Amino acid sequence: QDRLLPTALGNALRASEDSVGQRYGLQSVVIWPRLFHLLPDKVRSGMDDEVTQLDVSVRLTFTWTLAGVASAIVLAQNLPALMKHPTWILVVLAVFSLARLSYQSAVESAIAQGVDLEVAIDLYRARVIDAMRLHPTDSLDAERRVFRELCELFQDPESTQNLVFDPN
Repeated sequence: QDRLLPTALGNALRASEDSVGQRYGLQSVVIWPRLFHLLPDKVRSGMDDEVTQLDVSVRLTFTWTLAGVASAIVLAQNLPALMKHPTWILVVLAVFSLARLSYQSAVESAIAQGVDLEVAIDLYRARVIDAMRLHPTDSLDAERRVFRELCELFQDPESTQNLVFDPN
């Protein structure tokens, strides 16, 4: 409950941040900047497309909302003209509907991005271990230990005196 955010978009992003990579003992927000550069070009390009879609949807949400508010203000200032042409209210409602659709698209993009992130970690996480020049692990428990230690190292470089990196 303490991790809930006030918006659906925030919660979709937070959910993937909290859950992706847990089964491997890693924190996705810590490992991802390193893993991203190790991904095949096709996978990296797909992830970039997901981020772009999310970004565009959020920008459209903001733009449509701002346009809706500005339109409503203009109509409110011209009530006599609005009474002659009440169909302008439909235009304002349409603009707010576009804002809502854009927001829903942003939420769906965030969910899709979380799924893609999870798949990338499932398939390519061992590349981080290889890139760090560590020995391959022979079990999931060993992998979890290595990733916990790597996340600790990446978060606090001063913590290196306690790290063992024993894959077995």
